Formats: sequence, C-alpha cells, structure tokens
Amino acid sequence: WMADEINVALDRYFWLFAALFGVVFLVCAIVEDVRTKMWFDELITLHMSQQASPGEIVKATLEGCDGAPPLYAMIVRAILPWVRHEALAIRLPATLGFGGMVLCLLAFCRRRLPAVYSFVSALLACTTCLRYSTEGRGYGVVMCCAAGALLCWQTAADGRRRILAIPLLAFCLALMTAMHYYSMFLLVPL
Repeated sequence: WMADEINVALDRYFWLFAALFGVVFLVCAIVEDVRTKMWFDELITLHMSQQASPGEIVKATLEGCDGAPPLYAMIVRAILPWVRHEALAIRLPATLGFGGMVLCLLAFCRRRLPAVYSFVSALLACTTCLRYSTEGRGYGVVMCCAAGALLCWQTAADGRRRILAIPLLAFCLALMTAMHYYSMFLLVPL
C-alpha cells in the first residue's frame, strides 16, 4: 500500500523530486569539497590554473607538467577569482558536472522506465562513482558530458528536437574529449 503511494507521488512529481535530490546532493558535495584536503593531482591542477594565462597553461601541459588536457585547468583559472577557497574552486566544476550527470541520467531513464527505476539508476550511478563528484579533475565533467551525449542521442533517435539534439550531442562529445583523452573511447560505442 505504501509502496503504491510512493510510486504515484514519484510519477506525479518526478521533476520536483529530481530537483530536490539535485539540491541536496549539491549542498552535501560542496560541503565535502570544502572540508576535504587536496591531494596530489588536485595540487597539480591548482598549480596549472595559477599560470599567467591560458596560453601558459597549454605550454605547461605540453612541457609535461600535467598529463591531463589543459581545459579543466583553464576552467578553474576562470573560477579562482570568484571562488576564493582554492579546494572549492578546483572541485566545483567536477561537482557541478557530476550533478549534471545525475540529472541527465534521470531524464534518460525516465523516458523508458517508471520513476522508481529512474531514481534507482541515478542512485546506483551516485554510489558507484561518488568519489568523482568531489575530485578536482575533469572526471565529473566527463561523466556529465557522457550522460548528456546519451540523452541527446536518445532524443535524436526518437525524432524529437533533432535540430537541437544533434549539435548538443556533438558539443558533449567534443567537450568530453577535451576534458580527458580517454573519453574518445566512448565515441565508438555511442
């Protein structure tokens, strides 16, 4: 009896519950971003983002200072003047990206599954990959782009808003590849 009421409420107010879940997740992740000490790779991202210009970030990447593409450090460089807490500034793009992945995954699953199963899939992804939500590298943004690409592919395959979905699919794939070199391996199965 209670399970039926929960199912009805989730179906009726799906996006309200999704937004509530997203807000609670973001608040908890930002608190974790601020509390946790930075580890070695995040310190490298901080060092890269403190270069004099985006061109210097690219130059430092080419010289082998960091094995990751320079785009994430450039994003952090743009955020640092606005967000004074260095750990938060380094982790915020990944945290927002992870939150975007959860919302894209909810939208992707909701088109084919009942609301309960959509939330279960999002919770499964959260518990499996949660550490990437507060890691100051490009992984959270990559996961957002992958989920966004999946959602755009589904939208285009269904014949809905193809004029918007196909360029967004291309943007997600390009951004994902610019965030991490190994992301190109998702291009083949997609």
